[in-house]
Amino acid sequence: MTDRHQGIIKSVLKYFPGCYHSYCIRHVKENFKNQVLVHYRAADRKRLLDLVNAVAYTPRLNVFQKLIGKLTSGAPGASTFLLHANPEHWANAIFPGPRWGTMTSNVAECFNSWILEARHLPIPHMVDHIRLQIMQMMHERRNQGYSIQTHLCPDAEKVLHKNAEDGRRLSVFTSNIMIYDVKDTNYSCKVDLQNCSCSCGEWRIFGMPCKHACACIEKAGRSLYQFTDIWFQAELYRTTYAEAINPIPDIEEPHSASEEIHILPPMKKTRPGRPKKKRRPSQVELVRDMRCGRCGKLGHNRRTCNEVIL
Repeated sequence: MTDRHQGIIKSVLKYFPGCYHSYCIRHVKENFKNQVLVHYRAADRKRLLDLVNAVAYTPRLNVFQKLIGKLTSGAPGASTFLLHANPEHWANAIFPGPRWGTMTSNVAECFNSWILEARHLPIPHMVDHIRLQIMQMMHERRNQGYSIQTHLCPDAEKVLHKNAEDGRRLSVFTSNIMIYDVKDTNYSCKVDLQNCSCSCGEWRIFGMPCKHACACIEKAGRSLYQFTDIWFQAELYRTTYAEAINPIPDIEEPHSASEEIHILPPMKKTRPGRPKKKRRPSQVELVRDMRCGRCGKLGHNRRTCNEVIL
């Protein structure tokens, strides 16, 4: 998962051929806000951004098409934006593969924040500082994995139990041993246990049986865990952090001048002024809500203000 930077898009196609490439919905909404909603009032901007959010999250194709119609009619520039934004990379309903519920690239920003202290160190010290951080993190998560008593990781276990509980209120009709018709409140779904699919779309996107699938699985007398992606299993979590990062002591390193290897720094031109320590903020971080100097409200400036001043 990345933002929509053209360099990254080309690199993913080159180095990860055949893989699913999803766009961060946070960056998509900020691009929509900056490219389409520049001259809209704050209330309209919020309504249209919420609509983009709903377009991205809904797993049902008919709902997706209905929301797209509302969006394009509510914002004249939305059609051109959607044409170039490639919704198949960020909208659940038409995304070609599973996303396991991940919609943003926040994990990368969390890592940047996590290593913030090490970023200002010289390169050898920075690498060693991050190594120690990862070594400690893997130790802590290894211990957490041993304490998990459920078949799935705790968060995934809660979601599966909730889906199973919601599914017990539904009516299930059997077509054959693998295909079922499930009646929900305002619609019905086709569940295919053999292909792990439900026409509501949630099973494909999240990799976990939706409430319709859970109702069918329990009616068939089979285990819900059998139809859940292996990536949610606690055993796989333990396997991920099973290996330890070994310490790298330097107390016994040779200090003989004949054995030392001197690596010279790369050639570079020093720019005038004090070196910058802060990292460059992303486009999302640069965007700030403007406040009008005429009416004092957020979302527009004095030049585009249409508010009535009493």
